[in-house]
Amino acid sequence: MHWSFWRTDSYDAVVCVGGFSKNHLPISTFSEWVRILKPGGYVINSFRLKWLTVEPMYNEGKMLAELERLEKEGKWKCISREEDNEKEEDKRFVKYIHQVV
Repeated sequence: MHWSFWRTDSYDAVVCVGGFSKNHLPISTFSEWVRILKPGGYVINSFRLKWLTVEPMYNEGKMLAELERLEKEGKWKCISREEDNEKEEDKRFVKYIHQVV
């Protein structure tokens, strides 16, 4: 996805459901979301947990490290992290809510 035409500090929220899966959004997307959101804006992001282990772009802690890096750098803060109770491993998902600082 080309983010260059999206204006900095322009949006109140980003909602993404299923955008992080096989050959989908790169982890650099998080930084771009921070850039385009106004201070105080929200990112609501949900994806299947399996992608954290099976997708090379995200596995081995790559995605989680990026989420933590943005928080440590003071770019955003994690408001909520929820996992569902789905019994079937392949269908389990996680939902994050971050707020841009």
